[in-house]
Amino acid sequence: MASAKDRVIEIPHHEELEPALWWPECCIYKVPEKLWKGNPEAYTPQLISIGPLHHNRRKLKPMEKQKELYNRYFQTRLCNTHQEAFTKYKNFIESKENEIRRCYSKKCQHFSKQKFVEMILLDSVFIMELFLRNQIILDEKDHLNQTEQEKDLLNQIKNDLLFSKLWIQGDIIGDLLLLENQLPMFVLVELYNNAVPDFDKKMHVSFHKLACNYFETRNQSFHRDHISEKRLQMYEKSKHFVDLIRYRCLPYNQDYFKQGETNPGDLKTARKLNEAGITFEKIHHGPLLAVEFQKKKFLNMCPCLSTIPRMNIFKSRLRIPQLIVDDGTENLLRNLVALEQCHYPDEAYVCNYVVLMDYLIDTKEDVDFLVEMQVIVKKVGSNKEVANMFNSLCKEVHISSSGYEEIIEKLNGHYAMPWNHNMAKLKSVYFCDLWRGSATVVGIAVFLFSLIDIVQSLMGQK
Repeated sequence: MASAKDRVIEIPHHEELEPALWWPECCIYKVPEKLWKGNPEAYTPQLISIGPLHHNRRKLKPMEKQKELYNRYFQTRLCNTHQEAFTKYKNFIESKENEIRRCYSKKCQHFSKQKFVEMILLDSVFIMELFLRNQIILDEKDHLNQTEQEKDLLNQIKNDLLFSKLWIQGDIIGDLLLLENQLPMFVLVELYNNAVPDFDKKMHVSFHKLACNYFETRNQSFHRDHISEKRLQMYEKSKHFVDLIRYRCLPYNQDYFKQGETNPGDLKTARKLNEAGITFEKIHHGPLLAVEFQKKKFLNMCPCLSTIPRMNIFKSRLRIPQLIVDDGTENLLRNLVALEQCHYPDEAYVCNYVVLMDYLIDTKEDVDFLVEMQVIVKKVGSNKEVANMFNSLCKEVHISSSGYEEIIEKLNGHYAMPWNHNMAKLKSVYFCDLWRGSATVVGIAVFLFSLIDIVQSLMGQK
């Protein structure tokens, strides 16, 4: 029989397991395997590598030449006046080498100091040149009287491979929003603040605003609110681009999410809630996560009013920011979820949103309804694929509580009211479609006429 000593399992010190995870600077993670297995391509760059985690992948090497080309373009911006500033920036990266390394959850020991610094420098310059070129295109309509030099530069940019081919542009934006494909934000902010010439900064205010302008070309669902000074201060907390998009999704009110100690439980689907007298409305502007539930107080005294067809003034409202579903929506949501699972386990607000949408969407018919209400705008794929997307996003996602607990409790309370609940059952059984509803009405009419005949017959006998 083995002794107690033989049965002891020696657990390695945590620094031997994954030392970077214990560093306070760590913010760029390898996606956990349980999430990665759900859709490997959603976390893997297709065209370009940024940072050390996917560096030197054979498939991504062709874009290294484009990085070199953009580096030369950026050097021409500096001329002679800013060369010294750029040299200082390189020295800054060298001085912050260890801090930058500690931002990654996976050790980068296979990179020498020189190679690591060169990689970070090249990638940061590529991103900066890409964003500045994109801004020139956005600013075109605001500059009616352009010089010949400005016109030549604009034409050059429009013929640029990364801007002339829409599929390449989409892949680049998608790759820059992958959790494993990030640079620390402070590295890029330093480059923008201290090396980019003032002429190229123009009215962008900050690098965060410049970055938001670039990612706006991807999906309006995530980047449509006006960037106020207060919001800009919030974005300055972001650790990298995926974190920036997460901040863009958060409601304006910092106290919007009130995490409860328990999960409020299941929620009925969108169609069932609608049958019980809850109308769904889209919100055109505002952060993606700012879901609202509105209910007239007098409905508590007279709940039957909420179930009157086409009388929305009496109905309780679930107001949801409009979600535009395109070919990059799933990847972006998956990477936002992965970031929260790794970095914000107690503030998993995007995870809360995904779970809420999974409750509301069970089948294709639920998506049909939300598309009809314009809560979802579908640009690619079928409604069934959208349903499958939300049903699969929640797999292997762990959250301790819901930021939408109060909303879910109110929706469940509304549905549980006897009148609303019975009306929902009545609609689903007898009025689920036009034909069954018509048959029900005809049946009721036949029954009433028969009842009248019987009463008249009895009255005649008397």
